[in-house]
Amino acid sequence: MFNRYIYMSTNHQLKNCLFDFLSDRTFSGYEFKDLRGLFIFFYPEFSSKRYYAKIYQFIRELVSVDLILADTSTCTYKYSSNYTRSELLNFRESNDSDHVKSKLLVEYDKVLKSIDHLRNELHIYELYLDKFPILSEIIMKFIIKKQKQMSLLECEIKAIKTLLEAC
Repeated sequence: MFNRYIYMSTNHQLKNCLFDFLSDRTFSGYEFKDLRGLFIFFYPEFSSKRYYAKIYQFIRELVSVDLILADTSTCTYKYSSNYTRSELLNFRESNDSDHVKSKLLVEYDKVLKSIDHLRNELHIYELYLDKFPILSEIIMKFIIKKQKQMSLLECEIKAIKTLLEAC
């Protein structure tokens, strides 16, 4: 889980750096290797081969929305900028918003699963309350504790819903 977070954070940082880099320049007839080479000249921390595919993916994403034009008439594609600085930064901002929404939705699902788990656990404690009356005091402490956890999770669900509506 921790490695996944670092990977997502690195990708987010890479995308931000690439968009900042592109927003400061225009270009015409560049091959991908030229764009990547210039980018890693300014951001050498992304020179590793492991970033190659991600950089290419981000460039192709910009091509797919016509912010970068791709001349495919020859065997080597030639890329040209087709954006203003504000268009590119607005695109990045809208993607950042989508990223936040997807993380909130993942969190929402996680909280819902926790609520379901707690409901099942509470149901089992209630069954044990009938089966083991001698443990009723101990079981009631667990029930009260789990009900408090459930209440907190229900508040978290409401907060996530509010945040999703605000995005």
